[in-house]
Amino acid sequence: MSHRPKGVQYVAFGFSCKGRWFCPSCHQKKVQLFGALVTETILFPVPHRHFTLALPKMLRPYFRFNRDLLKDLCRIAHECLTEYMRTTLGLPDGLPGIVMAIHTFGEYLDFHPHLHTLVADGLFMRDGLFHVLPEASLKPVEEMFRARVITFLLEKGLLPPERGRMLRGWVHSGFNVHRSRRVLPDQREDLERLAQYIIRNPFSVEKMQVKEHGGSIIYRSGLNPKIQRNFEVFTPCEWPLRLRCVAALWAAALATLGSSRRLPNTSRTKASSSSATTVGTQTADRRETGCPKGGNEA
Repeated sequence: MSHRPKGVQYVAFGFSCKGRWFCPSCHQKKVQLFGALVTETILFPVPHRHFTLALPKMLRPYFRFNRDLLKDLCRIAHECLTEYMRTTLGLPDGLPGIVMAIHTFGEYLDFHPHLHTLVADGLFMRDGLFHVLPEASLKPVEEMFRARVITFLLEKGLLPPERGRMLRGWVHSGFNVHRSRRVLPDQREDLERLAQYIIRNPFSVEKMQVKEHGGSIIYRSGLNPKIQRNFEVFTPCEWPLRLRCVAALWAAALATLGSSRRLPNTSRTKASSSSATTVGTQTADRRETGCPKGGNEA
């Protein structure tokens, strides 16, 4: 037994900052646990791909000020991916396997709502068979995604009809659907890396650099084609406001994941029913709320 010397006080520090997945250091453990959970207990041993679905800048403010629309965006994306795979394979009763996460941040912590999905590269059938999706153009699913998002916002009375007609007529509308290469079942490390990526922290301490004179913060990331550089400079006043947005985002982060829709009796060993063959849309709703100054509407 140890004894505390007279006059000496001890302060207990927790092993985690309890930052609700905001702290990059503490969050990394959760990223690794999530990656292991997905690859070991959720994904079936079939090929998978990583899909990203993005919106044009013109429509992003609608989702910034009405966050419930993000759930509808997930629903539309799920419907588009499912219909795309069923049409491509000619299997109207095929069942998809999708894990989906909402991101509302861009490379420089600006508001940029988009969806990351980890998708089984094909469709499950109720008899236990899995049909692998052949190589096919993504143009149909991109056009479908554009049409349904525009129609949804028009029906909600949020998007003016003339703006909807303009978006439908643009050759380059700003809607984008991207997919990764096919990841095979035995490429476990790659699958786990993809699962970790879709819930990655919105910012990295390693990308930050504080200037000695003036205290400005230089944040480096990928090349931004709009400004033709790979960094952004924030003043000492701008940086806390930008982080406040991200902190508010993480305050609500994964609250939806914890209560996300999980189909009952999910099994990796038998694919004989819809509950056993599709993961459904498990949504990690990373929402940014209460930010008085969120930076650019990128």
